[in-house]
Amino acid sequence: MIRIFLSYTSVDEEFADKLAADLSSYTSDIFYAKWNIKVGDSIVDRINFGLEKHDNIVVVLSKSSIQSEWVKRELNSSLMRQLQDKAIKILPILIEDCRIPPLFSDVMYADFRTDYNKGLASLLSAFEEDFSLEPYIGLVESVYPSSSPLYDTKTLAVVLKRFMPLRFGCVSTLSKIYDLGEVVYIDEPCQNSADFQLKMFIDEKLIDIITTKEGKVLKFTDLGKIIYKVISEGLNEGILGTVCSS
Repeated sequence: MIRIFLSYTSVDEEFADKLAADLSSYTSDIFYAKWNIKVGDSIVDRINFGLEKHDNIVVVLSKSSIQSEWVKRELNSSLMRQLQDKAIKILPILIEDCRIPPLFSDVMYADFRTDYNKGLASLLSAFEEDFSLEPYIGLVESVYPSSSPLYDTKTLAVVLKRFMPLRFGCVSTLSKIYDLGEVVYIDEPCQNSADFQLKMFIDEKLIDIITTKEGKVLKFTDLGKIIYKVISEGLNEGILGTVCSS
């Protein structure tokens, strides 16, 4: 099992929340301080435990994190372990323009600055695992044999896997948006599991949401149209399935 320690500063917590949740689709062994340190725990002891047990150290680089004493201490500890154990990987990810620490000057980083999905696909590639992406890669290639207009095959496969399993109610709404071009959505899209998944499509910029007098108008972005075409083909071919919405 891939063991990941996520090093970040609290200023970047919103990004870290999303990354930790997405990485949990690929491995259940993630040390994320917000999840792993409970009230009453010794912060230092828990951090040391996480650093000792996890051999992939994902370091979030931002203007705030490069100034963070906690991040510096975690990085220094990881570097010492790396000197002793070549199996330790330190994986920097860049989420905004900032001064790259000299230790990373010759290290390739995953770039999340302009495109989260491409950044995540790049980070996952560093683990040298297929993460059971074959069905999704095959599905994308069946719809876009010569690659899609916007994204490479693996990136689209990574996006698809994050949305599995699909909720029936969400698929129904996606179908309406695609067929009609847009749908007026009166309720706040986060009332049940299907709506929560729909909100994920919005947050991932697969769907644009525009507020009007009639309600919220939902429309696919260009990437959203690509993803829906693949989803539709997957449902038709029985490669993808739906589950009931609560």
